Formats: sequence, structure tokens, C-alpha cells
Amino acid sequence: AATNEGDFAAAASELQQFWSNDPSEVAISVVQTEGLERKIFFGLMSDPTRGCWQGAASRGEDGPIDQAFLDDLGSCLDDVLADTPDDRDARLSRALAHLGPQAADTEAARALLDGLLAEDPDDADALALIVSLDLKAGDLDAAEVNLEHLEQLPRGVGAFLIGDAATLRSVVEESRKGG
Repeated sequence: AATNEGDFAAAASELQQFWSNDPSEVAISVVQTEGLERKIFFGLMSDPTRGCWQGAASRGEDGPIDQAFLDDLGSCLDDVLADTPDDRDARLSRALAHLGPQAADTEAARALLDGLLAEDPDDADALALIVSLDLKAGDLDAAEVNLEHLEQLPRGVGAFLIGDAATLRSVVEESRKGG
């Protein structure tokens, strides 16, 4: 109801409560089918950053996030950050765009994420991306340390896109097994 009314802060709070109650697979399916996490993620986002996501999506096919999408998104976000360098949403989104499957700039992504975490060490979305960077670099010990911190935090609003703590934990465990 809060999402439908445009009260995304209240919707995010309700969604946090939902996740903290260890929901059933059926309940999770409803949230996913309704796209509630995506709606809240974009509803909370600053207008310029949301515009970049919408613009990148409108230029591509309705499919997975690929390198062309991330390149379009990143280019637009560079303009947003030139005007408003402290825009948290733009910095987080730009860090994500830097992690493209074909043209990754992990140093630039890490610099943005380190800045976000310096401002808020409990930024679950930035921390999840840091864990992803650690995994990409093959630094399982750093991934483990950052993941332990992430597991103590409420689920980030971008977890549907980035990965939640449980998903990242399984990747770390598989990587440790050599899988």
C-alpha cells in the first residue's frame, strides 16, 4: 500500500520488517512477482539518478543488465556526478556500472564504494558491492570480513539487484570449495 501511495520510505521500512521475519518462499514469491523491491529501490532514488536508469533501459531491450546498458548508465551518471558529486544514489549506481561484465573498472568502483562506506559504514548496498568486488578480485578473506559485517545489517534496498547476504555467503562458500 505504501508503494502504491508513493511513500517509498514507509514501504522500505515495511519491507525491512518483512525480511526480518524470515518470510516463507510463497511470501517472497509475492514480493518478487509484484516487483516491490525494484519499485522501492527506484522510488527512493534521486530523480537524476532514476532518470539515468530509465534512459539506459529505454535504449536497450528488456533483458539482463549487459555491458551496453551499464555503459549508457555510467555515461549518464558521470553527468549527474559532475553536477552533484555527493549524490549517494548516483555514486552507488556508478560503482555498479563500473563492474560491467566486459569492461570493469574495479579501482573506480572501489573508490566510490569506499567513499560511501566512509560516510556510512552500515550502507548495506555499498557493502554488498564491496563483497562482490572482493570476490571478483579473488580476495576471499576480505570478502569474508566484509560479508560478516553485511550479515549484521538489515537487507539493503538494492539486494534484489546486487545480492543479499545469504546469496553472497553461498558464493563465498562455493569459491572456498573451488567451485
